[in-house]
Amino acid sequence: MGVSPGGAADWYSARAANRLAGNDDNAALIETTLSGTSLKISRDAVVAVTGADAPLAIGERVCEPWVAHAAPAGSMIVVGAARRGVRSYIAIDGGVIATELFGSASTDVTSGFGGRILQRGNELDLGPEAAIARLLVGKRRSALRLPTDASLRVLPGLDDRLTPALLANTYTVSARSSRQALMLDGGRTGSNVAPPDVVSFGVTAGCVQIASDGSPMVLLVEHQTTGGYAVAACVIHADLPIVAQLRAGARIRFSLVSVEESEAALAERVNALAGIDGSHNGSPERDDGFAERLTHGFFEGVEV
Repeated sequence: MGVSPGGAADWYSARAANRLAGNDDNAALIETTLSGTSLKISRDAVVAVTGADAPLAIGERVCEPWVAHAAPAGSMIVVGAARRGVRSYIAIDGGVIATELFGSASTDVTSGFGGRILQRGNELDLGPEAAIARLLVGKRRSALRLPTDASLRVLPGLDDRLTPALLANTYTVSARSSRQALMLDGGRTGSNVAPPDVVSFGVTAGCVQIASDGSPMVLLVEHQTTGGYAVAACVIHADLPIVAQLRAGARIRFSLVSVEESEAALAERVNALAGIDGSHNGSPERDDGFAERLTHGFFEGVEV
């Protein structure tokens, strides 16, 4: 259809927020970038905020992120500016009701396609309260580690001439980055190779494209559907949440892994989503039946 995938840039944090709120993994929720937001809720609700390290207050209470909290009707939910990381995810039990386009409520910020960018004074409808949500209050999920700098695991790209140079360099995240791509400054990966431009072909989130000047970019959820730059490698699905949370100035390197290592890394992320720690002392409280219900179907359509 020529439409970018869109959706949450950090799939792990978005799914964690929805599960803490008792929602389906793909229920519509709110993504903020760097500056945070404030919302007033009109009904009793269960709220979870994940993603970036940012201050959170519900009413008069200072609250922890990555934990399900009760929010009485009339409460203000205030998510502050990100101290580390980039994007926060706010999930409310019942999910946000939004007009769907091609089966999705997400917004393509770059093109203005799909849902909408929220403005001051906007009102959002919520779905009915989730029956399970009250049982989740106080439960927590494993937080995404938010490194200042990162080593991103990759699989080989289609042009293996470029892969060694990509792995040898250290790059800096550019302020030109967006939901379309993480733009990188630093080494010129394609500078010693014949023109990296190729006939356009389908691309996906994680592809490390090499621009004509040799600078790399890591495609994110609003990536173009086809690309005419060579692909030196592809960041594994398990590390895409880290890509989505890297700030301008962060330094990154790439390391090559096998398909088997990529699958194991994704399984580790899924297991972290399934685990529940309700004891508040760091010891896991596992309910295997509950975890199975929440993770059922996760692998359908997932790129490894």
